[in-house]
Amino acid sequence: QDDDDQDKGNDDDQDTDNEGDEFIHPKLSIHEEEETKDEESFDPIVKTPENSDDEGIDSLFKTTSQMNVPALTTVAFLTLTAPTLPPPTIPISS
Repeated sequence: QDDDDQDKGNDDDQDTDNEGDEFIHPKLSIHEEEETKDEESFDPIVKTPENSDDEGIDSLFKTTSQMNVPALTTVAFLTLTAPTLPPPTIPISS
């Protein structure tokens, strides 16, 4: 009889654990399934056509060096001396 009581006690503990699992896992399992679908549909590998004349990153430098872009430089001269101002006139009232 004691063994039966212990089994029942263990069953109760398992039921309590399962109830907690049932409450938590449905949300997590749905979320995990969505992530898995996203990962399967995402293909990070970029495929280059076989007949492409792509020279890689070197082609960027060649194109850039062949461009004619005038380089404009603007220089603003700074005056080092302050302009001379006449002394202020102070009106004197009598």
